Amino acid sequence: DVAGNLETAFPVRSFVFDNTAPTTVVGFPTEGGSFQAAAVTAVSGTAADSPAGVSPNVDASTWGLRVNLQEQETGLWFNGSAFALASEPVPPLSADTTGWTLAVLNPQTVFADGYHYGVRVVGRDSVGNQETQANKAMTSFLIDNTVPSASVTNPPDLTAQGDTLVLTGTASDPAPEAGHTASGISGAEEIFLSIRQTSSSVNSLPLPTDFYW
Repeated sequence: DVAGNLETAFPVRSFVFDNTAPTTVVGFPTEGGSFQAAAVTAVSGTAADSPAGVSPNVDASTWGLRVNLQEQETGLWFNGSAFALASEPVPPLSADTTGWTLAVLNPQTVFADGYHYGVRVVGRDSVGNQETQANKAMTSFLIDNTVPSASVTNPPDLTAQGDTLVLTGTASDPAPEAGHTASGISGAEEIFLSIRQTSSSVNSLPLPTDFYW
């Protein structure tokens, strides 16, 4: 002060500077994966931020995590029960943030066979740093409900063959319809072959006396 008195104990206020948005990750479905629709009952992942931490989901102005789903062939966005929105919505608030899950009810009717879907997750921390929704890359996956098709080309059906025989055939994974995609057969190790020895060609069903190779 004017008289020359000087404080010897100074007040201290500490703070940490955080200028970095959270890191958000989609754990399931995996990027580039193929799944049956019934398996995708939810999409889930994680969000992390330091030092401020991911904000809790409270309301439209205080939120920490938002998730959107898009049907990529049609460009439509998920409204909570179907892919029907022409433009990306403001996503609903998740119940959790650091370990988040978005449930998908009735996935067999929600997802179309042979279509790709994208998951976009956006995080925000407790001091307002957030990922840019429009610039955030999607995690894409394929729904495939169509079974592959396999057939034997040699030997012909109901024919007599010698002791040495080369078995041949084909296997494919057809797309359900035009404009849709199949996941494909990854390799020969995914093709299974069974040979049954039976007493008569009319035995279309296995018998207890049959043998297998």
